[in-house]
Amino acid sequence: MKYSCIALYKHTFDDPRKVSQYEERVTMVEASSEKIAERLFLLDIKDYAIDGVTFLGEYSIFEQYPTDGRVLEVASKSRVFAGSDAEYIEKLWSDLRPERCEQNGWEHATYKIQDGLLGCYNCKAEFVE
Repeated sequence: MKYSCIALYKHTFDDPRKVSQYEERVTMVEASSEKIAERLFLLDIKDYAIDGVTFLGEYSIFEQYPTDGRVLEVASKSRVFAGSDAEYIEKLWSDLRPERCEQNGWEHATYKIQDGLLGCYNCKAEFVE
């Protein structure tokens, strides 16, 4: 049988200007039972959670049922949310980085996108070098 797992991680960085990031990571295994799949997922979680990546103790396992071969749902996450569709998309679906670090009192933590152009790990800003 095939199983998928979605697990929640936090990425922290040595550079104090870089803001922590949260990741919902989806993985798959083939195992004879959900219990064995869970053991395999937990081993993978332990291996993945190194060098600034922390597993936050939250995960869900899904059995993958046979399909007609065209589409396979790997994992899903349902959330209760009382706002509008647009608010949901802005808060929980879109790139959750702000337009500028200054909006949150953060400093830019830049990286090179290409020659002459820098991006920021924390926000959507780009800068000419």
